[in-house]
Amino acid sequence: MRIGRFSFSVVVMTLSHAILRRLIIAAALAVPALAFTLLSTIPSFAAIPPPIYLGTAFDPGSVVSLSTPDIAANNYIDPTGGLDSSSYSISLAGAPDPEASASIVFTYTPGTDVNAAAQVIYYFEIADNTGSTSQMPVTADVAAFLSASSLLDGVGGSVFQIQQVSYISGNTACSTGSPCAVESWVTCAAQTLHSCGASTPISLSVNTTQSLFSNTEYVVELAATAGVNPFVVSPSGTAGGFVDPGFGIDPATPNASNYSFIFSDGIGNPGTGSGTSPVPLPASITLLALGLASLGAMRRRTA
Repeated sequence: MRIGRFSFSVVVMTLSHAILRRLIIAAALAVPALAFTLLSTIPSFAAIPPPIYLGTAFDPGSVVSLSTPDIAANNYIDPTGGLDSSSYSISLAGAPDPEASASIVFTYTPGTDVNAAAQVIYYFEIADNTGSTSQMPVTADVAAFLSASSLLDGVGGSVFQIQQVSYISGNTACSTGSPCAVESWVTCAAQTLHSCGASTPISLSVNTTQSLFSNTEYVVELAATAGVNPFVVSPSGTAGGFVDPGFGIDPATPNASNYSFIFSDGIGNPGTGSGTSPVPLPASITLLALGLASLGAMRRRTA
């Protein structure tokens, strides 16, 4: 089965915050069939909602879709003896660390494609262990590692976004039922500046604080994409994206010991001192190594 470059369409998520538009544009250039879409409203819940896992990848011989924490990978070689060769890998994890990872390797002739995208959405609330239901200011430590990779004609990217869901009395930035972005971080990698923007980093280590509130619901969105520059006639290369965050209560918060994070079921939290190492998942490393080897083999065949 051969899948045309522009024949496959998947809606993965919606991100309305302005800082993410560069990645959306980059994804549209590199992964024209994968569209990012953000819900204009996220309803409030009495309990912490469950996580959402969305993973999609395809190459000329296969299509895979994930909706649970899992890893999927595939290697494709043109059965007709042509030069098409590609590999993809996607990974969705909730525990022990929530992570999203996507990577591809490709060498092919016009008319075929390979793309991968992974997204993990989960919720959290900062509970007041004294039993108070007041929404009090809490300083949260936030740590994360985001990375994007690109070789030749690949375009990769990753997103880490925190949004406030539930309404806070007196906070005009958020209206009831409408999420407002607390902060967003983006990476993008490509060999052409028009695909990413000169100011977008290819890797980012986040180690910061955020002013949040207790007894308030927040949603975290992790996304990783890997695609191909659609303007290249006979592209080859690699691409990848990876994101892994962690949270903690900053000791500077008054009565810090009174507060703790409650996450969606099945979501772990590595904290801010571990679990955010800039090391891709083993499957991604293996795929990249095999892909680079296959690229070399293909080039030797055409030499």
